Amino acid sequence: MINLPQNVDLANKTYEGMCRQERYGVAFNSIAATELTLWIDKRMEQIRLEVEPNLPARPLNTAEIRAWTPPKIQFRKDGSVSAICEKWFDEITLAGEHAGYWGFKDGVGFLLPHNEPVKDNLPSELKHQHHIKNWLLTKGWKPTLWNLKKDKHNKPMRDTSGKVITTSPKLHENGRLCPNLERLGGNDDIIRPIIEWLSLRNRRSVLLNEGRNTGWLANPRLATDGRLSAASSGLTNTKRQKHTVVANVPRVSSLLGKEMRSLFISSEGRVMVGADASGLEARVKGHYTFKFDGGEYANKL
Repeated sequence: MINLPQNVDLANKTYEGMCRQERYGVAFNSIAATELTLWIDKRMEQIRLEVEPNLPARPLNTAEIRAWTPPKIQFRKDGSVSAICEKWFDEITLAGEHAGYWGFKDGVGFLLPHNEPVKDNLPSELKHQHHIKNWLLTKGWKPTLWNLKKDKHNKPMRDTSGKVITTSPKLHENGRLCPNLERLGGNDDIIRPIIEWLSLRNRRSVLLNEGRNTGWLANPRLATDGRLSAASSGLTNTKRQKHTVVANVPRVSSLLGKEMRSLFISSEGRVMVGADASGLEARVKGHYTFKFDGGEYANKL
């Protein structure tokens, strides 16, 4: 029998354990998850109604500029409103408000400039992420997550110094909110509920994203045996395991962390336990530097 090196043997046992874990799965309380999803929807709507009236107006985007710009032909030869102008009024829902933008003054029709929009801005909504990001930047947000410029092979591009080229900040990535956003909230009466709304939206997408048919509640295995497969989908660049399905589970101390973790349940007569290595990467580094520094680095951890 071949005596495999210890590290190879350990890797094989690790993968065997992960395969067994994936096949066995973990029991999931889908009823409680559905109730939590409905609660999140209700809370997000409450926040939206409270916050949006206080948000600064946002500038029009390119499509909206076109939509709010009057047509060139506004009247027929007989002086009546042209069909294209009537359609424009309908599209921007200005029926009954003609006098505010365009229409008749003392019974005489007058024209609006057809090369500029009748509005400069629109009320902001929480779903307008580009505007919200720009506004948060003015409030002191220091992004830690960025969108990257990609080449035709969808790989990050780098500048002459070797640094990746960033394009715009990201509020979240892989279901996790930018950590500096949570610090930014503090006691600000507007920012704090916005951060809560963004966090709730991330929690909601982990539970269920109807548009993409993703999330724990969308997993097809639930209908079979009421379990989710805690699986590995390969290795990261740092050779750690990538998790799929049971991933992005918030810590207990974070928003809805306790509620979301309680959705994973044990079989009758069994108790579910978990463990996490604190500062795992640093401790591994301390192990490998021990023979060079006599444990100095490890002892500082």
